[in-house]
Amino acid sequence: MARTSYILVPDGYDTILARGLKPGDRFVLPRISRKTKYVSYERGKVISRRSLLPEMAALWLGLSDGDRADWNSAGAIMHWSGWRLFTQDTAQRIKLSLSGLATPSVLHQSFVGLIHIADPGSAIRIRQDHPQTYYIRHKVRGTKAQYTFTQITEDFTLPIDISINYATDLTPVGDSPFCRFYARVRSLYQGRDIYTDCLCELDLNSDWANATASLSAVLGKPISYTLFLECQDVTGDFYFDCLQANHNSQNWVRDPYCQYVHTSFSSVFFEVEKDWAAEYLPDGAEYGTTYPPD
Repeated sequence: MARTSYILVPDGYDTILARGLKPGDRFVLPRISRKTKYVSYERGKVISRRSLLPEMAALWLGLSDGDRADWNSAGAIMHWSGWRLFTQDTAQRIKLSLSGLATPSVLHQSFVGLIHIADPGSAIRIRQDHPQTYYIRHKVRGTKAQYTFTQITEDFTLPIDISINYATDLTPVGDSPFCRFYARVRSLYQGRDIYTDCLCELDLNSDWANATASLSAVLGKPISYTLFLECQDVTGDFYFDCLQANHNSQNWVRDPYCQYVHTSFSSVFFEVEKDWAAEYLPDGAEYGTTYPPD
């Protein structure tokens, strides 16, 4: 096999090269491979048999105009079309052998975060750090499985507004039961670190609802903040979605729609921190992404 470390594409040949060749993931296995332009008749039949799109298209066409409008409203929360959200949601229901179609909601979409606490555990705390600079991993547009990472500079200024959509089914098992979503703001004052919480206290038993909180001033100069999801002296389930931490006219929450809550990155992306890292995770407690129950 010929090996090259560098090639110079003559002027006018870059378009021709792009038609026939494609780059692989430069972080895992750098390579150039040919593009598959044509699909054989036999392979086309196999792909068609495996695809859920024909089945979902028939279901979508069977919806009323009002139902499709509801899906469009729910998809708009994620900046998606209603059809895109419908296909993702319905595909999950088919894979999970769930009957019927979901009822679209603006409070949660087809994936949500889940914190589950069972005996012997009774507490959990997970965090998402927001220093001034950090790295995120994102998919390269136009590729199937190629990722890259980008350095983010988050210049933090007050006010900060936080928001969460949630549903809970929690049972108190101790003296101080609570369920919270909060931002802990770090500020500097006379050479000291000062921490101020912007706190959403959540009901222990609630259908899907929204909670918000705001913080406009702290002692000293605000530097950074950390988001926390925390439960104490409870057991049961805590579902969450559509998280927000807004400052400077932008939502800075990583994975706000909870599609990759417990994703771990390989050593190739060691500079990228997990979106939600466990700060306190006893036996019996776990967290991740799930399909919301009906």
